Amino acid sequence: MHDQPAADVPDEPHAGEEPGHSPRGDDGPADRPATDGPGGPADGPDGPAADSASVTRQPGGSGGWRGLGARLAGLLDSRPRKVGAAVAALLVVVILAVVFAGGGGNDNGGENGDLVSADAGPVPDASALLPDADANPDADPAPDASARPAVTRSPKPIGKWTLMVGDRRMDDMTLAAGVEVSLAAGTSSLDGVERVRFSLDGKTVLTDRDSPFTVRLDQLSNGDHVLSARVRLDYDPAAATVEPVSGSGNPNVIEADFRVGDGDGDGATSPGQAPAVAPPPAAVTSVPPAPKPLRTVKVSTSGELTSALAAAKPGDLIQLADGVYKGNFVGDRPGTAAAPVTVRGSRGAVIDGGDVKKGYVFHLDGANYWRLEGFTIRNGQKGLMVDQTNHAVIHQLAVTQIGHEAVHLRNFSSDNLVAGVTVNGTGRDNEGFGEAIYVGTAESNWEKFSGGRPDNSDRNQIIGNTLSGFTAEGVDIKEGTTGGVIAGNSIDGSAITGANYADSWIDLKGNGWRVEKNSGVNSPLDGIQTHVVVDGWGTGNLITGNTLDLRGPGYGVNIHKPDDTDNVVSCSNVVKNAASGPYNVGCS
Repeated sequence: MHDQPAADVPDEPHAGEEPGHSPRGDDGPADRPATDGPGGPADGPDGPAADSASVTRQPGGSGGWRGLGARLAGLLDSRPRKVGAAVAALLVVVILAVVFAGGGGNDNGGENGDLVSADAGPVPDASALLPDADANPDADPAPDASARPAVTRSPKPIGKWTLMVGDRRMDDMTLAAGVEVSLAAGTSSLDGVERVRFSLDGKTVLTDRDSPFTVRLDQLSNGDHVLSARVRLDYDPAAATVEPVSGSGNPNVIEADFRVGDGDGDGATSPGQAPAVAPPPAAVTSVPPAPKPLRTVKVSTSGELTSALAAAKPGDLIQLADGVYKGNFVGDRPGTAAAPVTVRGSRGAVIDGGDVKKGYVFHLDGANYWRLEGFTIRNGQKGLMVDQTNHAVIHQLAVTQIGHEAVHLRNFSSDNLVAGVTVNGTGRDNEGFGEAIYVGTAESNWEKFSGGRPDNSDRNQIIGNTLSGFTAEGVDIKEGTTGGVIAGNSIDGSAITGANYADSWIDLKGNGWRVEKNSGVNSPLDGIQTHVVVDGWGTGNLITGNTLDLRGPGYGVNIHKPDDTDNVVSCSNVVKNAASGPYNVGCS
């Protein structure tokens, strides 16, 4: 139902909605903006161009050639002079040498008859001053030496890094929505790059902590745009000696100008624009086994756990001894597909945040390819918070006694699996914020926390979990998320309070989700709901094969705006004890 900032910052009021099934932007703040290292302004203009060939005028007196002749005649006059004849003769020789070396007079005449240096020497080969065309297809062409004096222009210099589309530099390209952009090495490698924050037209799109550093630009309006990449190094950024790709601003910010389509758009994007909805994916049938660890680190105290997390490397297994680990813990060192980082313990290994009013008990932050297995999380405002994390496996945890939501995947966290988790006891601080499992960010918080764009936490799978004692929804899926699966979960809604209009087991506001073979019991209103909070979202979902023992006044499945959405409700659902009927739409 909500989003809320880190630690002990209180929640803001939810965006209002009318009771019932009206669209809602129902959340207070949740997401913290990505925090990168210090940086300065965006890069400025290109470097200076080479000087053009000089065209120099020298004063020659008011009489031009006639004046010069008169002066020479004076010097050659045989009448006695104070200057000796030898000196006069020497001066004549010097003056004549200067005149003839200068290339003659002004053949075009002219009012003043000034001396003109009409040739600054041979025209240089301009192509030799530019990078090879094959190596840099976007470089300026060599000047036509026959058409103008020698004027050379430097191309936009390549710095340590550059933004690429395929094998071409992004600068000045015309592109379409859906393009994938990567940060590539320029004059050196990507070694030492810890994270890259991509911003489109000044608004953060993604912070990528895992090489290759890429961003997909799915929602672009026609017109001119600027993509920037702010690079954070794993050492002091102020010590880096890096050439910017363009201009003289922060050397750790790279910018590329590009254009979309042929229109005259103002560069703004439509944050609510939803991608085309693909058919919902299939549910995974098993949890992938953990690879054999490369190193095992055994811990039994809070300090040892903190140190092991801070020093985690791909392939590490952090093995928790039974006991209580008090504090708030963070995993932020990425693993790899072949060598994930695993934190494993029994239910007797308890991570205890100590206060349901503040803090994340366990926080995965940019922790791609992590596995959390078996242990217990309790006593925090948030249980497990997952930010900007992809390909994580969250398996067989127990999450209990939590102030707000138990498990939250957000801030562009995709391709994660939450399986076999037991949740009991949320909303201890605020009942309206007590979801069991929450995916994405509410539209009311996109501007503040995701650069005004949908939080595309996509393709997450919520499989085989046991959810009870939650005070808001069992599974809350936000607008902006796509292509996930909710399957095989056991959900008891007896503790749902109805605060902030939480009145169902599952609330779908994303697109293309599969909701399959879940079982639910006891709901204050409906079993499964969809909502259209933002136009284009809340559609393309499939609800099939679920067993819904409602024991309440509503529908087993309630579809919001059925005439405007393409949600599919299968007749294979089994609905019992629903006072309003099985569905508010026809099944198929």
